[in-house]
Amino acid sequence: MFKKIITFIKYNTFTAIIIAVAFVAVASAVASNEDIKKNVIGEEIVETQGVDNTLLLATDLEEFDLEMKITDVFQDDENYYVDYQFNTLGIQDNVWQEIFNQGQLVVSIESLEGGDLGLYVMEELGEIIDYQLAYLKEVQENEEEKGETFVIETTEYTRLIGLVFDTKTKKLPGYELVVKPPVSEEIISNDDAPHPNPLPLGEGDNVFFNNDDDFVENSYYYEFLINNCLDNGGYWYDNTCNAEPEVVEEEDPEITDPVCDFDNSDLCGTQELCKGIGLYWYDEVCNIEEEVTEEDSEDPEDLDDPDDTPVCDADNLDLCDSQGLCEGIDLYWYNNICNDDAKIADPVCDSDNINLCDDQGLCGGVSLYWYNDVCNIEPEPTTLTSPLEGGDLEDLVPVAD
Repeated sequence: MFKKIITFIKYNTFTAIIIAVAFVAVASAVASNEDIKKNVIGEEIVETQGVDNTLLLATDLEEFDLEMKITDVFQDDENYYVDYQFNTLGIQDNVWQEIFNQGQLVVSIESLEGGDLGLYVMEELGEIIDYQLAYLKEVQENEEEKGETFVIETTEYTRLIGLVFDTKTKKLPGYELVVKPPVSEEIISNDDAPHPNPLPLGEGDNVFFNNDDDFVENSYYYEFLINNCLDNGGYWYDNTCNAEPEVVEEEDPEITDPVCDFDNSDLCGTQELCKGIGLYWYDEVCNIEEEVTEEDSEDPEDLDDPDDTPVCDADNLDLCDSQGLCEGIDLYWYNNICNDDAKIADPVCDSDNINLCDDQGLCGGVSLYWYNDVCNIEPEPTTLTSPLEGGDLEDLVPVAD
């Protein structure tokens, strides 16, 4: 039966198209439902804060085995490459735990000439281990001062989820409208509306609409009345739509009630009013002068100019106290300090370092000359036999006639 259905679909293209359209429609509906849920109903947002340092504080670093291991060694025409990994402590998912770190040593073949690769690698890996343990001990000391800490999860909500209904005002504080009530573009007849609506202006009338019903200000219907009034050329005041603008009696300019301004900061009773005229809100009152903190109250002459504060750079190598800071400004980290120049390989036996050629094999291996129990650049001078040996000086001096 199943085979017949497959065959039918295979040879009926129209049927296949219908199935595909149905599948897309279902998928779109699911996606649409998810969007509606997020935008209308809301969603739960969980945030994680803090770090669990329990394992770090409990670890005895004197006995901690970093388990350094060489995983691969290969070379090209210029360098040897040594891959390694080691066990250490680090933060993952806001928790201190054991992790594996990986790295690679690059050793110049030219600089290693005459030396042993294994000895060089042992020295470098030893420095890495020392640095890693020193780093962990420093971090552990800092965490011990703070004490044991844990991961804390906080949950926030959007839209309707999590809002608290105010039983007095019968509103949801903090809720933003998702669907705004439509504003009518035409005046609705009184006969067709469930509530009184603005009517066309009649002769001798000054009022479009006079509300006899009770309604809640800032409700959907209240906003609808205002918008409909304004869209039809009316003027809204005194909770009524009027045909003429409101007439405000002019007051004596010499006698005006004081308002929130620079000279009457005590009348700025909210943060918005205070900041709105460029003043400073703190201690629940509006202030003319900016708040002075303990740090601000210090003598300015005793404070260092932030622009003059030294930072890690080529002129302040002592401030580059970590490999990350040092290498971040293109300098060189070795021997647990930051250096201007790249590390120079240890000298080996050659013509510039004859003193290191302390045996005949090393000396001859670099094409030098071994004699008198030392290595020499020049070959040993030949000793000539004296012609007088066994003869007479007179035999060598011509006799004058």
